[in-house]
Amino acid sequence: GWDADWAAWVVEQYGSLEHAEQLWGSPINHDEQGNIIGVTDEMLDDTSDTYTKIVSAYRRFVDDIVSKIFNEKLRHLRALAPNQLVSLRISMSGSAMTTPRFTPSGFCYDFSSFASTLDFMEPEGYSLTGSETAALQIIFSNAYNRYIQPGTPVVWKEYGKHVWNGSNFSSGENGSPNDLLYAQEEYYKTTLEYCLRGHTAGMFAWFYAGGFRPGEN
Repeated sequence: GWDADWAAWVVEQYGSLEHAEQLWGSPINHDEQGNIIGVTDEMLDDTSDTYTKIVSAYRRFVDDIVSKIFNEKLRHLRALAPNQLVSLRISMSGSAMTTPRFTPSGFCYDFSSFASTLDFMEPEGYSLTGSETAALQIIFSNAYNRYIQPGTPVVWKEYGKHVWNGSNFSSGENGSPNDLLYAQEEYYKTTLEYCLRGHTAGMFAWFYAGGFRPGEN
């Protein structure tokens, strides 16, 4: 749906398609009718340097599109609620997860897409596994948020660790009833520690007051 905008953006940024292709070192994609189209999932997931420049350009194009659309919506929101703070959970942006669901072709937006729109930033904590390596993402994401939007509060959303082993609660694989509870305790301690280190403004963990939620453990 954005192919025509992509073609126009390339000419606007580079002066011509030919100049862009020369700088990228790779040709722009066309469909069977000769129309310019965006990059493929295979190009996004390629780990070589073959498509680095054109993929980087396409990601920047998408960020510009997202920013434009969000700002259009923001004008309507401001008219309805001029004193309301505006933000949203920004999905896997800022996450370093490498499972198939979160490969580059999963296509998270850069924080800069939202910088001119949101009053505070809300990265989601799906990748916060409790390890120190994962927790360092908090430090990085917070710092990057403040680089993109200086002075903007960072609020972590949707992190947590359940104690459901598939058949009952708080029972470890070796039969100890405290294994998962202990792991959960360490998880929240580590996450809190790194959120404080990263000068996080707020934290919202998963919590279901109604009890077990089928399908999400």
